[in-house]
Amino acid sequence: MQTQKDHVEAYSFLIGRMTSALVLGDPSHLDVPARRAWIGLLVGLLLGLLIAVGFFIYGLIAHHTGSAPAPAPNPGHAI
Repeated sequence: MQTQKDHVEAYSFLIGRMTSALVLGDPSHLDVPARRAWIGLLVGLLLGLLIAVGFFIYGLIAHHTGSAPAPAPNPGHAI
């Protein structure tokens, strides 16, 4: 006798085959149809996050090690 877990796994397998048949035209294809797109999205998000963190750290370091303050403007001259 099959358990409810077996029924859920069989249903999940069937839905995966139907999705593969609809998207790829091959019901026995083992790859997930959108796997490549999801991996590209995740890699892009991680790279963007790393770049943003790098700029943030650079901003903190550059702000604290900056040079002397700019001289006061001379009121007699136009810019």
